[in-house]
Amino acid sequence: MAGLTTLRGELRQVPSTRNDVGRTLLDIATGTLLFLAGAATGLVCGFTVAWFAWVEQTGTLGMVLAYAGAASYVVMLFVGCRLGAVGMDGRVGAFLPAAGWILATLAVATFNTGGDVVFGRQIVNYVVLYGGVFVVAAAVITAPIGPRVPRRASGGKDLTTSSGV
Repeated sequence: MAGLTTLRGELRQVPSTRNDVGRTLLDIATGTLLFLAGAATGLVCGFTVAWFAWVEQTGTLGMVLAYAGAASYVVMLFVGCRLGAVGMDGRVGAFLPAAGWILATLAVATFNTGGDVVFGRQIVNYVVLYGGVFVVAAAVITAPIGPRVPRRASGGKDLTTSSGV
């Protein structure tokens, strides 16, 4: 029975070493791209938030547009992190773009004697900054821990049941 292992009573084929190396290299490349995409999003965020702050000062319509844009940005950030988790079958797929976004956003929002580099003191900036940190943390926490266990073709019963039936 070389090459076979059991998972709660079910026989499964163990992948070969060649497939493991290819999968590992693909995971590393995908993870790197997700981190860089998160970092790029964080840099773009810094400059779009400055635009939201400018629009907020133009009146009631501008305020509505600024907050709607900030809210949609935060929602898209959550969705992007969760899609990373789905694509990589685990929390690491949500963590990597979240870490890239946080590091890039904090680099843009570094304090100096005159205030923030890009982020001003408007409330819309704090909505994006703190809302973004909250949603990327929520995306990582709510992401599945590992790959989903496949269901059997016959009957659709879950392999995770203790009796295996």
